[in-house]
Amino acid sequence: MNEIETITVSRPSVPPPTHDQWETARHLLLQAIEEQERRLHQGRSEHVYQQPRRRAAIVSVAAFAVALVVLISVVGLGPASTPLGPDAAAAAALSDAAEAVSHTQTTIAPGPILDTNEYVHTTSEGVYLYVAAAEDGLFAALVPFHREVWIAADGSGRIRVTEGEPEFLSEQDRATWQEAGRPRIALSRDQSVGPGGFVVNDLAALSNDPDDLKRYLTNELAGSAKPIEAALFDRIRELLSESDLAPRLKAALYQVAATIDGIELLDDVADRAGRTGVAVGLTYVHSGVERRSVLLFDPATAELLGTESIILSESPDIRAPLPATIGYVTYETPEIVDHIPDK
Repeated sequence: MNEIETITVSRPSVPPPTHDQWETARHLLLQAIEEQERRLHQGRSEHVYQQPRRRAAIVSVAAFAVALVVLISVVGLGPASTPLGPDAAAAAALSDAAEAVSHTQTTIAPGPILDTNEYVHTTSEGVYLYVAAAEDGLFAALVPFHREVWIAADGSGRIRVTEGEPEFLSEQDRATWQEAGRPRIALSRDQSVGPGGFVVNDLAALSNDPDDLKRYLTNELAGSAKPIEAALFDRIRELLSESDLAPRLKAALYQVAATIDGIELLDDVADRAGRTGVAVGLTYVHSGVERRSVLLFDPATAELLGTESIILSESPDIRAPLPATIGYVTYETPEIVDHIPDK
């Protein structure tokens, strides 16, 4: 018995969803999947807004089951077309980054290079898109965050995430949130963990050979709802944010990015911290919406400066002037410190 049959058998009294419920469930589920992919690097667990008991939730169990069926059918349509081959200027910039990495002799990472009472300290900040369902429809907001992590050689350390006041994409989003009872959106946390508490990504399976690495990542992403080029580019962005990448693997990631169909040079730009870098991006269509993923790096050192996600066409979930930035992260260079601050 599959998941949908289980829902049907266990809740036979649930009435069929209305058209509005069906559409809302579909858009919410697709958005949740994309948000999960985008926010993995933040180290934040997903939280789902629960309606107060005095207000009935709009998405019924049956509507959720229908949304699953719709998701399968949408994914089955296949990826949108992209330009054939990477832009020559973008490929050259990424190849130059790979060459810059090849001259790097060291990498900062938890492990043998750390002495007792030393920690790798990483800092990032940005905004992410929060979307939730309410009785009167969806509401969306951008939530700012500041994240710091301290990791010792034995996997112990501390993570501190501070989230700020959400910025609603429109007055309609704010009104829907108010009507829903003003549920809490921002969730900050400060947590210390013991030895082995931080799980370091297993990078051993990733080859330093660009062809082998691209083949491995492509197979890994075969089930992605996004076009494979977009899924591959976003995976590379995620991996480049790791503080423990060996130079050869980092170089290989830039070389793979240089081969992605549709990659283009967006020009030299300054990131949100004022640092000048080179930006490359990939424009694609997912769930009927045109989007762009951006990667910004220092051309001299190939250090990742930041990433950005942009909506370029109308979306049922996004009520904001286009193009609309729906997420970005700015990374500071990792450093080794000798203590974790008390506060």
